[in-house]
Parts: sequence; C-alpha cells; structure tokens
Amino acid sequence: MDKIPSGADAVAPSLTEKLSVLAERLIGTGMELSQDNQNRLLAFLTILTNYNQKVNLVGNCDPHHLIERHTVDGLTLVSRIRSELAEAKAAGHRLRYLDIGTGGGLPGMIVALSCPELATTLMDATQKKCTFLQFAIDQLGLAEQIEVVNGRAEEMARESQFRERYKFVTARAVGTLKLTAELAIPFLRPGGLFLAQKTKSRIDAEIKESKDLLINIGAEIEAIQEVEKLGQFEELKEALIVPVLKRHTTPLKYPREWKLISPTK
Repeated sequence: MDKIPSGADAVAPSLTEKLSVLAERLIGTGMELSQDNQNRLLAFLTILTNYNQKVNLVGNCDPHHLIERHTVDGLTLVSRIRSELAEAKAAGHRLRYLDIGTGGGLPGMIVALSCPELATTLMDATQKKCTFLQFAIDQLGLAEQIEVVNGRAEEMARESQFRERYKFVTARAVGTLKLTAELAIPFLRPGGLFLAQKTKSRIDAEIKESKDLLINIGAEIEAIQEVEKLGQFEELKEALIVPVLKRHTTPLKYPREWKLISPTK
C-alpha cells in the first residue's frame, strides 16, 4: 500500500507526521507498526477525515485526536491479538475477528490494518456508517480481508454464519461489561476471546455485575491488562483490557432481545 487516496492533500501531511512519531514511540511495546502498517493506517485515516466532512462519523477528526486517541486505543488490542497470530499462521489457520458497533471503524479498522492476517468483520446497526466502511474498504482494495455487516449484534448472533465463528471480538463503545459480554460471547468459538476495553474507575463494579451472566454464557475473565504498561500515553492511564475467555458453547437463549439486556431507562 504505497499510494494515498485522492483528496488527501489537506490532511495527509499532519497525519503522516503524527503517525510517524507514534510509530517511533511504539517500538518495544508489542504494538509496533511496520511501514506497510503505517501506510494502510494513513490511507484509512485520510479517507475517514475527508468523508467525515460530509457525513458525521467521528465527533473529533482532528489529526492529533485521531492518532493519540483512536489509533492508540485500537493498537492496545493488537499486542494480545498478535501473540496468537503467529501460532495460527504456522498451523495454516486464519483467525477471524469481529468488531461490534464499529461506527467509523474504530477500533475495528485499526486492528484489521495492523493485523492483515486476520479475517475481519465490522458490524454496525447504522447504515450510513456501513456505507462509509464499505467505501473505505473498496478504496483500499481490502474486500478479501474485511467484510461489513449492517445489523444488530443481538440478531446477527443467531445467524449460523456468525455464531461461534470468531477467535476475537471487540465492542468498544457499546455498553457495560455485562451488556457487551452477552452480545459478544455468542459470536466466539470455544477458546475465543472477547477483549473488553474498560477503565479502572468502573471495572470492579462491572465485573461484579457481570459475574452470574458470564457463568451462564460459558465465559470467564482472564488476567486484566493495564494498558499504560504498553507505553507512556497520557490517554491510557485509566485504560484496561479485560480478556473474557469463552470456555464452552453458549446456550441458544443468548443473546436475549435488546429490551431485556439494555439498562432500564
């Protein structure tokens, strides 16, 4: 991926500089970016910035915010995912990854572009966001690696082509650990991981709240990772990755209807 899409002139220089600085800071963290990774990310972020001028996908599309907040946030997932990719590749397997409620592709596209070995599904209930993602994927020539699904997770999880098909699932901005686990775990095959992105201030309460549900859906929390240990990023001081391991097949009653799993207003 050598060529930046047309229309990039106004934003690419600033994004290029900030992404290059970030790549230097990531050395030795497990989130390293090759030059090809950087080119892919730059191309996507440029498309996102330009598209966002006509369709509101991301509230703040400033280059600093895109790199220091959204890109870094997505890359925190990469170190855990990459640790499993080498073994799968050696065995001739291609791992599948799903991002629920992907919005403008954050963090899903960041993960997919940093780990091109993954077969990625980006899922969102909002048509305009899916339209953008398909446009970006077509522009980048990545249709064989990344698919877009327009639908609600609690409905799509009942479809055989999605249920228990994935090694990794993320759902960054969807809700509490209890809510997102009920949506995410049915998509995972046994042995798969739901990588929940949480904060230190809320995690104890969310774990307590989700305890019974996790037992019912066949999952358990593994060792929590403090993201700040991956690198010195101000935005990550409160961030955690909570790996939820799927132990066995989820009963077919899950996920329940949205009105049963969403918080009472």
